[in-house]
Amino acid sequence: MEADWAGVWEVLWALSTARPKLSVGERERLATNALRHLHELGYITFVRAPWPGPTDRGEHKALSGEDIDLALDDQGWRQDPPTADVWFSVTDEGEAAFLAGI
Repeated sequence: MEADWAGVWEVLWALSTARPKLSVGERERLATNALRHLHELGYITFVRAPWPGPTDRGEHKALSGEDIDLALDDQGWRQDPPTADVWFSVTDEGEAAFLAGI
């Protein structure tokens, strides 16, 4: 499977549309918790890459453990426009879970 990367800020943008009555803080907590949970399940992976995002040429660095926590705690992805350089993509396990309806 070829990775299809999304910026972590896109989750926050989607929540702004889907749940506009939630406060900004509630949307940020929900986005952060969802991203962390999906990673803990092995359904997504994180990388750090400059804009416009990861490429097939390997211009990215895989994140794990504390690096993910630091990236999600950073305020850069919560700004508009975002200043973060953290991206996520579904793993094979995540795609299988989605297709299985889990």
